[in-house]
Parts: sequence; structure tokens; C-alpha cells
Amino acid sequence: MVSFHRFRFPGPLLQALRWTAGQRLDMAVLGDALVITGSPTGRHPVGVRGEIAVPEAVRALLPGSTPIRG
Repeated sequence: MVSFHRFRFPGPLLQALRWTAGQRLDMAVLGDALVITGSPTGRHPVGVRGEIAVPEAVRALLPGSTPIRG
């Protein structure tokens, strides 16, 4: 089972990025940063309330992250 943590982004940020519900995104860890980009073939969609689910495997690659227990 894949574990996710959902982050909700403020409307103005999503509007500035032109990301709407259903927009497909790609994620990559570069150094100490999580880089999220819009992509027609992306594996991660923006949710209807502006949330983006970040897989636990991606979070684990970031410095200072803590495992999610559920």
C-alpha cells in the first residue's frame, strides 16, 4: 500500500500557477527541495480543494522529514 500526505495549497498560489482541479503534476526531489511541475502525463492530480498528495516515498527523500504513521 502506498502512503500519501495531502497538502492544501492556497487558491491564489494555484491561480498564479494556473493549476486547477484535475491538473496533472510531476514531482522530483532535487537536493533539499521538492519540485512540483505541471505535466500532461503527470502521475499526481490537484484535488478539488487544491490539495496535492505527496507520496511517503517522496517525502522520505527530503531532509528533516518524519515518517507518517497511520
